[in-house]
Amino acid sequence: MYASHSDITFKDLTLNIYAHTHTHEGGAGGTANLISNSNLRLNNVNFTLIPDGNCGSGIYLYQKSNLYLDGSYAVIRNVSNHRASGIYADDSEFKGQPNREIKINNSYLEITGCAHAAMTIDPIDITLSSSNVVVMDNGKSDSDGYGFGIGCYDGKLTMESSTLTATGNTGAWYGYAVFVDGLDVDSGSTLDIRDNGGSGLGVGGIGVIQGGSQVICDGNGTNDPGYGSGGLYVYAGGGDLTIESGANVSVCQNKGLAAIVNSCKLHIQNDANVSVDNNAKLGIYNSYDSDLTIESGANVTANHNGAHGIYNQETGKLKQGAFLIESGANVTANYNTVSGIFNCNLFTVEKGANLQVEYNSNCGIQNDEHATLNLLAGSVRYNHAGNQGGGLCNKGTAILSDDVELYNNHARLSGDDIYNADGATITFGPTGKGWALDGEPDCYDFITGWYDDSETTRWNAHGDDESARHTVLFQPGTELTDPLSLKAAHGSTGSLTVCKETVGELLPSDYDTVFTFELTLDDDAITTIDDKWCGVPFKNGKTSFTLKSGESITLSNLPAGIGYTITETAQDGWTLLNLNPAETGVVPQNDTAKVVFTNLKNSPDDPYVPVVPVDPETPEIPEEPEGPETPESPEEPEEPEIPEETEETEETEETEAPGELPAEEPAQTDTSASLAQPEETPTQNTTTVTLIQTGTTDWLAAVLLIFGIGLLVCGWFFDRKQRAAKH
Repeated sequence: MYASHSDITFKDLTLNIYAHTHTHEGGAGGTANLISNSNLRLNNVNFTLIPDGNCGSGIYLYQKSNLYLDGSYAVIRNVSNHRASGIYADDSEFKGQPNREIKINNSYLEITGCAHAAMTIDPIDITLSSSNVVVMDNGKSDSDGYGFGIGCYDGKLTMESSTLTATGNTGAWYGYAVFVDGLDVDSGSTLDIRDNGGSGLGVGGIGVIQGGSQVICDGNGTNDPGYGSGGLYVYAGGGDLTIESGANVSVCQNKGLAAIVNSCKLHIQNDANVSVDNNAKLGIYNSYDSDLTIESGANVTANHNGAHGIYNQETGKLKQGAFLIESGANVTANYNTVSGIFNCNLFTVEKGANLQVEYNSNCGIQNDEHATLNLLAGSVRYNHAGNQGGGLCNKGTAILSDDVELYNNHARLSGDDIYNADGATITFGPTGKGWALDGEPDCYDFITGWYDDSETTRWNAHGDDESARHTVLFQPGTELTDPLSLKAAHGSTGSLTVCKETVGELLPSDYDTVFTFELTLDDDAITTIDDKWCGVPFKNGKTSFTLKSGESITLSNLPAGIGYTITETAQDGWTLLNLNPAETGVVPQNDTAKVVFTNLKNSPDDPYVPVVPVDPETPEIPEEPEGPETPESPEEPEEPEIPEETEETEETEETEAPGELPAEEPAQTDTSASLAQPEETPTQNTTTVTLIQTGTTDWLAAVLLIFGIGLLVCGWFFDRKQRAAKH
């Protein structure tokens, strides 16, 4: 077909074209159908174009020509001449003129098996409205490797409630399944680009992926050994792509250089969802002088990639470019084969961002020489390094805020969590509250600070002897430039054992009585997930547990030097004999503190009631006994005779003679009065109220006070008896 300066419409019919050679004189245009300065319209047409010879491109839109499909079904297949495309247009003799257009409305268009590309249209704008376009298996016979699905280099692709599928197009790494200058994918559209030989989607100008749209760029770069293809490629020199709020973008399982290659500007807006997972090499590659921003509320994953999750390249000739994760953004860079983040330029994570860099195989974050890392939020944990710096390996300038969780990383040589190279600069603060080690190859103890973890002096708090231990605390600071190898860990630890004892007339069932205790540590930030760290779980520095008579519990791996308070909950029918109901103390270093709580079983008929000692200044005075009458003329008194010890009357007196008072008996009398011990209860049980670590001597003062009162009373009786004997 040849049309010049025409407006051709095919309507309500079936049109099959089997092209063999170009029929126009001289074969102008090297095409089966030459449309020159004309409009070709297919309205409700079932259209097939299948060349049976080497006739060039299927349709050539020359100069000011346009193509319109409305309500039609069109198929173009096997245009196999060298460098031939299903639909072709260029700017020959049309440079500097307005773009032409291809509009596909409520139609289906399929272009497959073409030598070079399904559509090479430049410069033409293509608009899809309520339509379905498939470009598949093109570029297979292009000897130069420039295989494309759609090449719209200086035109714009607009999708309105439409689907574009590009798959199996087998160009080399420098080819694209779909390359456009401008892009606009609306909320009802799906752009599905998978399993192509080169890059998936390339954007060379202003592009917008609107909220609600679906863009899939998976499995591309199958012909790229790693030179430069990407699943989604923002082209240098003017590419500016925005993924708007609510958009869903998948860039996974790509085989080339990276899943996302940003060579200019990429913006991921609030509530956009971008998955960059399971790619052969890099997840996100921010190239030279390029800017990539993940805005607040955006959700981005860069996990399980074969190299780095995120790679921020150094500055180029323009000396610019940056990678920014805003406050409120949600970003993960986990389980990557190398590092989670590799920074060679300026990388900033704002305060309040939700960044997770975990379980990477060779360092969490690498900050290269001349690079600047502003890490003001995020979790960097459970990463490993083949050499130094499991969490952060810094060779440039790194600034870490106190909000960063950087611990439980591991390195083969040194610096499990932080490695600062010679000449690098780092700023960081103290370890966080509530941090704890995660077990093998370490322990489950609480983290209390930064400790030296150098290659020849690795941190070790649990060596078999003192010589094997190395716990040298390091104080964090600002703009530190010394070589550092550090681990978030702890110094010495200790244990605390709590025992429960009971006394009194105990029935067998009393041994099953459950007593409840609450333990509070001085650090209210200590929180554990379960009981494997200390023996009991802690939340905000508190825990509770129960004990029966004769039982004990040992809380291990507590920070040495931390204060504690233990309180027993009151139990009906029992009296706590401890003088201090809330026992306090300090966890010892490499030792165990022991606290014993003793309870007395109350008698139903004679419940235990503590007696307050009588004030010694106001003892009760007994009545004065009557003596003999005083003689009128008293004689000189004779020296009284000392009564014999054998007289029965003296033995029955209320007080004994001087020198006969046993020293032990007043203490026994006063003790039983003070404790109000039932007669049936053995007196030895009252001596078990002993606290090895935290007990006091208040009981001894009380006993001595009562003993003194007894002596005063006995002395008064003895003096009165002597006076009576003299008369």
